[in-house]
Formats: sequence, structure tokens, C-alpha cells
Amino acid sequence: MDGPEASVVGLKAVVRDGVRDVLAVEEPLEIRVDGVPLAVTMRTPGHDEELAVGFLYGEGLISRPTHAGLSENLAANTIEVAGPLDREAPSRRFYTTSSCGVCGKGALEEVEVHAPRLGPGPRIARAVLADLPNRLVQPGFARSGGLHATGLFDNAGEPVCVREDVGRHNAMDKVVGWALGEGLLPLEGHILCVSGRLSFELVQKAAVAGAPILVGVGAPTSLAVALAEDRELTLCGFARDGRVNVYCGAARVVDCDVARSIRSAPCSGSAGSAAAPPGDASAGGLIILCGNSELGSATPEVSVRDPAAAGRFDHRRRRCALRRGTLVGPGVRRPPDR
Repeated sequence: MDGPEASVVGLKAVVRDGVRDVLAVEEPLEIRVDGVPLAVTMRTPGHDEELAVGFLYGEGLISRPTHAGLSENLAANTIEVAGPLDREAPSRRFYTTSSCGVCGKGALEEVEVHAPRLGPGPRIARAVLADLPNRLVQPGFARSGGLHATGLFDNAGEPVCVREDVGRHNAMDKVVGWALGEGLLPLEGHILCVSGRLSFELVQKAAVAGAPILVGVGAPTSLAVALAEDRELTLCGFARDGRVNVYCGAARVVDCDVARSIRSAPCSGSAGSAAAPPGDASAGGLIILCGNSELGSATPEVSVRDPAAAGRFDHRRRRCALRRGTLVGPGVRRPPDR
């Protein structure tokens, strides 16, 4: 079918129920190294060279820019990457689907690529992290509703590179492959943001690429949080509607609104205060719910799920309350409904 949508790489125009519609394209891509087939992934065409290079980098098979392009016989849906590899490839070929890059691999050991623990990295305002999905421009998703996206942002929250794909892991590989070609790896001082949930594999790829902060629109899995904690990566989920939850690595997040509310909150016994009850040892981390009356409206829920962050507020929990809520931990009442 003719039309502007049909001419865009990665999208296909169709007719359903008698009206025009647009679908995301899903096709296999074979990645070869020096002519030897290594991996097949289901992806959306476009930026295939970046995808191939980013995939190999994420698996620890290359560590420097290398040539990638069409094979000599111009075989369809095939990318040829110049070797040699940094280490021997797994004995079993990789096969990844658009929904999950991990499921098709023979053993978990093939996924657990070594990545050094991350350095301090930038400190970013929570409001900036919460707003990243709004800055993640997704023209393919806007037309089809069927594409994931990964965005690379600088420490001011400005977009540097955004890629879309039917597979969330492919979108990440495309961004990492682009960054490798631009000499930006490791991604110190940068932030990665994904349009969906945060899986183990996405955290792995972010850690290998050296990104200190990973933000997602959806929820993280338990294994994703465990890996992020182990690699000392800041992992943020449910970034939407001005909110974001910090699951680990809270030291890189500047909680301006929380700190301002605590400084201005009345102490226990003052008029209008609501102190937290005693005996609320928070072994599982601290959750903070607050609103910012200085802005004249209730600020969305703020969560800090990190024992280290909890320690910073521990000395105030028994004597202070937020102006529009209370510090909340196990056994402590939640703030009144707003």
C-alpha cells in the first residue's frame, strides 16, 4: 500500500476493518562475524549495523568500534561484522525474540557478562529523571503503537540518541552500538531511559555500557534490582506523570522537593504536626510520600527504596513529619488522603 507510512523504514501500512492502519515491522536479522553466523534476532529494520555492534558489545564479544555492514552477497536481513572477537563466542548460537533477548539462550551463564562496578556518576534531580519519558521522542510508536524505545540522555536530561525497535533489548543495543561508534563508551555522565519495564537483560546491557543511571516507564523485576544493586547502578522505575521510584543507587538522585519539605516541616509536638510513632525500625528500606505545599499543589508520590537513603532520614523520623504527609516505613501510618 502506498502512503507516507508505508515509506518509513520499520513501519508497514495495512487495511483493517476497512480503514488504514500502520504496523511495526518484525523481521529476522542474522549477525555474522567474519562470515560465520553468530546470532539471529527478531527486530525492526533500521540501524541494523548499530544493532549488531551493540549486541556484540553487550555480550562482551567486542570492546572497540568495528566495521559492520551488508554481507558480500548482499543477503537480505544479514549484517556482517569484522572480527576478531575479544573472546571465543559461546558454543551455541544466540537466538533472541522481539519480546525477550534472554529466553532463547542455552544457559544463564552466557548472559552474565562481567561488568565492573560503576563509579559515582552524575547526581540528577528527581524531577529530571521523572520527566525523561516525556523527552523520549518515539515517532514510530506514535504511528503504530508497537515499538519500544531507548534514549540516551546527557546529565542535563537532554536527548543525545533515541532508537526504536519491536524488541526492547534491540532498541538498547542500537543505542549502545551508536555510542560505541561515537566514542562515548563507557557512558559515564549519561542516563539511559527505556519505554517499558526493566528486565535483568536491560540492566546488564546498561551496566556493561557503563551507564550509571537507568530509568524505565514500567516496573523492574526482582533480578533486575538485584543486578543493579550488585553493579551499583541507579535503577528508577514507574517514571510517569511526574513521578519516579528509585529502587537502588539513590545517592545519585537529588531529592530537592523532599529535602525542602523536611527542612520546613514542623517538629513533633508543634501545631499541625503528625509525628511518626516510635519503634518503626525500617529494615527493608524507607519509603517517603510527600507533597510540596511551596508549589501550591500536591507533588506526586516520591519513593526511595534504599537502605542507605533510609539512613539519611532515620534521625528525623521520630521527631518530624512532612507538611503534607509523614515519613513512612514498616509499621508507620501512611499520610492522609489528598
